[in-house]
Amino acid sequence: MFYVLFVFLLGHEWTRVAGKEIATLHPRQTLQAERLTIDGEGVRYALALPSTAGAYEVKVSYPATVPCDIVLELISQDNEVLSKSFARRLLNTEKLIFHVDARGTLEGNQPWLLVRATATGIHWLGPNIQAEGLVYNIALEPLLLGIPFEAFSLAPLLLLLIMVVFSGFYHVAAHCKHSHVCITETLGTYTDPPRWKAGATSSKREN
Repeated sequence: MFYVLFVFLLGHEWTRVAGKEIATLHPRQTLQAERLTIDGEGVRYALALPSTAGAYEVKVSYPATVPCDIVLELISQDNEVLSKSFARRLLNTEKLIFHVDARGTLEGNQPWLLVRATATGIHWLGPNIQAEGLVYNIALEPLLLGIPFEAFSLAPLLLLLIMVVFSGFYHVAAHCKHSHVCITETLGTYTDPPRWKAGATSSKREN
């Protein structure tokens, strides 16, 4: 428990691979202000996946002012590409969804994550400006029925909002109905002929 709290407070846990320190990404964790070189080798992450079958989503968000495409790849220890994201063409966001088996592996391999960026377009400061580095946030989120767990935390707020909207609609509808009845009754008093005049006319005819 204290170990998990320690990791989340510091934001990073490091794994040493081939003499290099590699950040470890845990489920329901977001690493902020990560950096990589555009058109470089990319940044590798170790994924701390539990030994249970499940689906996960890797999400990278970055400034839209930097013209680049993000590529997310799940690779094996032998650098074999197991899964790869495609250019989604969404503003400053790239995602990769994958499934692991009951051992927490992908196709029998312990997956690693590789994040790369390739330059595209023209920098907003001008055609002669080329961004060398990219600052981004990266998150690993478990999925339930294809929906990130994070979205379920907003369910109570969404339910409350729906109740408020329906309550407001009910009161407005009731008010409109009451106003319609009042207007109808008011118009009826002006359009219906006075009963005393109708009675007087009938009396004259009888005479």
